Amino acid sequence: MGRLRALGLLVVVAGVGVVPGLETDASAFYPERVPNGYISGTTGRCIICHMSAAGGDARNAFGNAFQNAGFVWTENLAELDSDGDGWTNGQELGDPFFDWSQGESYANPYRGEPGNSSSEPSNFNLCSNANYRDCATTGGSCSDVYNGNGRWECSCNAGYSGSGHRRSSSHVWTGGAGTKRFEITSTVAGCTDINECSGNPCTSGRGNCSETAPPGYTCSCFTGWTFNGTTCVDLNECTSMPGICGVGNCTNFSPPTRYTCACPPGFGFDGTTCVTENACLAGTHDCDSNADCAAVGASDWNCTCRTGWSGVGSPSRGTGDRCVDINECATMVGVCGVGSCRNNAGGYTCSCPSGYTSNGTTCLDDNECTSRPCGDGGTCDNLPGSYNCDCDAGYTFTGGTCRDIDECSGRPCGVGTCEETAPPGYRCVCPSGWVSDGSTCVDINECDTPEIARCAVEPEGECINSEGSFECICSTGYAGDGRTCSEIDECAEGIDDCAPAPAGRCTNTDGAYTCACTEGYEGSGVSCSDVDECATGAVRCDPGQTCVNEPGGASCACSPGFVDDGEGNCIRACGDGHRTAGEACDDGNMDDGDGCSAACEVEVPWSCWEDDAGLSTCENTCGDGLVQSNEECDVPDRSDTEPNACRTNCLEAHCGDGVLDDGETCDDGETNSDEAANACRSNCMPAFCGDGVVDEGEACDDGTGDCSCASVDAGVDAGTAPDEGGGCAAAGGNTGSGVLWVLGLAWALRRRRR
Repeated sequence: MGRLRALGLLVVVAGVGVVPGLETDASAFYPERVPNGYISGTTGRCIICHMSAAGGDARNAFGNAFQNAGFVWTENLAELDSDGDGWTNGQELGDPFFDWSQGESYANPYRGEPGNSSSEPSNFNLCSNANYRDCATTGGSCSDVYNGNGRWECSCNAGYSGSGHRRSSSHVWTGGAGTKRFEITSTVAGCTDINECSGNPCTSGRGNCSETAPPGYTCSCFTGWTFNGTTCVDLNECTSMPGICGVGNCTNFSPPTRYTCACPPGFGFDGTTCVTENACLAGTHDCDSNADCAAVGASDWNCTCRTGWSGVGSPSRGTGDRCVDINECATMVGVCGVGSCRNNAGGYTCSCPSGYTSNGTTCLDDNECTSRPCGDGGTCDNLPGSYNCDCDAGYTFTGGTCRDIDECSGRPCGVGTCEETAPPGYRCVCPSGWVSDGSTCVDINECDTPEIARCAVEPEGECINSEGSFECICSTGYAGDGRTCSEIDECAEGIDDCAPAPAGRCTNTDGAYTCACTEGYEGSGVSCSDVDECATGAVRCDPGQTCVNEPGGASCACSPGFVDDGEGNCIRACGDGHRTAGEACDDGNMDDGDGCSAACEVEVPWSCWEDDAGLSTCENTCGDGLVQSNEECDVPDRSDTEPNACRTNCLEAHCGDGVLDDGETCDDGETNSDEAANACRSNCMPAFCGDGVVDEGEACDDGTGDCSCASVDAGVDAGTAPDEGGGCAAAGGNTGSGVLWVLGLAWALRRRRR
């Protein structure tokens, strides 16, 4: 800082921070006042302080700061980032640590313009240039963690301590655009090697520590210890020296014991491994496998053949004989008694028959009775090689003992549960509704004991017995729980099957009901149909009137072409040229064939309409190709002879047009009749039994389908009518589903053609 103050004396005059004589034009001197301000071979670098290279225009941000500093390169000026581009002025001019002194030649290829944010030092790794970074070279490292934007970091490598800087006057990042980017501060320079052996990481008493190239150290471990890379740890001799115990098992210990050997019988641990202490126990002897070994000291032994064998028993100590098996079955004939002898190595075995057991020497009879094989249900008698059981009543001998007979195995109790009692015997536990008769469970008929069932008695109810139970029910026409039953009014409850009113009438009776048809209806009462009083003639109307059937009756109304005169008389009004009620048209005449008939009905295929006065005008529309309201069809190819064709009067083919169409059995046109014998009927079906007309082959026909004449003395035997024509070939005729089908088809055809 003393140097800065000396430089300051050169430029501070009368309190003004400018050099005398440079107030108006100092650009020629500026390049020499900043590092890298002047490069050999150029005329100056005014662009450092001004907005242009000529220097005649306004100063840039660095020029203003340079002026404020008295046109002197200062430490503060080196730390500032005047143009805010992330690089300090010192970095952009090649003097980031304020090392340059005025007058020194300082050329740096990475120089930028500190007053121009678009002119920065080349984007290079600051760690590669010693002028830009100050990290220690020994033990230190530099990291350009900010990708060439003017910042770096210093640190000491592993094994070293310190700030990581090589200078005692280093930088500290402060940040802030237009303010200090770096603040030069004092620090401890360099990186110091760390003494890793300080405190002896090898642990005192286990080994000595020696430093290696940083970062590192090594341990020279004492006997029983080994270096694991960090310290001295116990050396496991059991794993590092496999087989050290020989025939024994190794167990590791920490020094000074180190390890021990667990040796098998006959061996002992001598401090290093397992050694022989008893040849017989250690198995190092040479005795025959059928001889016994006796140790003599630590390494000697004697051999003796066991019972059942003969010889010396040691091939290398004695005569060389081994132990030879003795055949007891040959030398001890009959030794097994009733059993058979089998020689084996070193002895023999007796195979005893059933009922005998070997005691190791011979076969002895088994007293089976000692184990009570007959149990508690019999007496045991021992026999040679066997036994006999005398079983008590209720027991049977099976499986070598007396077993209780399971009397319940056949389910003798039926629906009940069988429980065995003391032999011999069982008892039945019967469910509710059943009782034991001593052998099985039988049903209790509760209905035989009214005080138990307590059901309603006939005619109100009855008791119905069932296996194990019973049921009280109410008789038909009564309701209740079967114990108490009350008469049902089926008519009031609406559960009768009578025809509904007004056609039918239900009448309640005791436990039942009756059905009847009301006046004006006929039938069984379950099915009632309206009586057509007009057809039966029960109602006859005056001339000019038409009988109109109604449910349960009939009435008279004025016929078409007639009107009521107000006094109940029907007078003819047709032909007066005024269409009135009951008239389909009125063209002012009583002629047929002009579209409006003499009965004032619209004739097919005409169409009539009225003017304001009510006079009808009629036009024949058949053939115009349009189906009018009084037409059923209208096509060019109309025919009165082709089956199923549209007729010339624009009506569809129909029963009675004289042509046999689909669905018709006959069609005689105008001669179709429901009254003439043997005629084709109006429904285009042939005469049949049940049509109400006595046809050929029928003795009678009352319309019900019964042509047997059972009630008619016609001289014809019942059921002998011809089987053709009328269809009355048998009693009752073909009046079942066939007649109903014919009537149904006729009704369908009639409805289709309306």
